[in-house]
Amino acid sequence: MSHDCDYLKATLQCRECGESVPVLVPLDVRDVEIGSTFQVGDALEPELDCLDGVYFVLRMPKDSESLRVVMDFSCVNRHELPQWAEIVFMNGRIERAESVTLDLETLRRAHAISGEIAFLYERRHGIDIRAMSEEDRYRFILEHPLAAVAKRS
Repeated sequence: MSHDCDYLKATLQCRECGESVPVLVPLDVRDVEIGSTFQVGDALEPELDCLDGVYFVLRMPKDSESLRVVMDFSCVNRHELPQWAEIVFMNGRIERAESVTLDLETLRRAHAISGEIAFLYERRHGIDIRAMSEEDRYRFILEHPLAAVAKRS
């Protein structure tokens, strides 16, 4: 089913310039034709089966674990480096949204990441990171920073 995605309206800190910037981040976590805008604290129950195909799923959350999705966003100051936000869903709500560094700690915590990441790595390196083991995937992403991929693609 084709559908419009929802959006998260939030203020995130740009890690390059340090400014707090308003953003509208696409949230494609449910299979309905809505296109609603949410904020942190709003009720939104993600449908886990909607993650695959839209996001690059690293692993599924365990029973009581918060769902953590890492999304890319752009600073209004138009920096070249990609910015990353971790969106946390818990108990049917958007618990928080915060800027993060795409590092090993963030990757190990995350359940899904923006689907564009797999495409960018495949285009740049000719490697399908979806076929890698979890540890190899983490190591590859850390050894080949996305900023370098984004600048040359």
